[in-house]
Amino acid sequence: MEVIYIDEVKNMKIKKRSIVITVLALLIVGCIAIIIYGKTEFSRLRAERESVAGFIKTGELSVESNGCVTLPDSLKKLSASGDCFVVEFYDQTAIYFYTYRGILESSKGYLYVTDELSYTDYIDTSEYVAYRDFVNIKELGDNWYSCSTD
Repeated sequence: MEVIYIDEVKNMKIKKRSIVITVLALLIVGCIAIIIYGKTEFSRLRAERESVAGFIKTGELSVESNGCVTLPDSLKKLSASGDCFVVEFYDQTAIYFYTYRGILESSKGYLYVTDELSYTDYIDTSEYVAYRDFVNIKELGDNWYSCSTD
């Protein structure tokens, strides 16, 4: 029969506690990193998103009659769905980039209001409604808004 000493039991408890503390610390640091990454995502990709309007204007990116713009592989990171939409936003033309695209109709994203494009040039309004029901609109800066749809 093997004898377990009290010191060995204490050492085992200390090791278990230190492992639990280490795992919890890593989870907390990981969560904080994800939150910071999400908060800085808008500013990191802002200039690239703004360039999409120029690509549409020059014809490098084509717009379907419903306003959908399928982004090339190099720009897919700009929208969670890999595409964006030319939409009407308070009688102005905007490009809607998804941060979350719901299964049915709800979504979250960024609106970039641009003077370079006119939604009437790209959208067949007899077939598609150019205006979306944007809610929870928050201004992020010049020509930029955060919003969601219902």
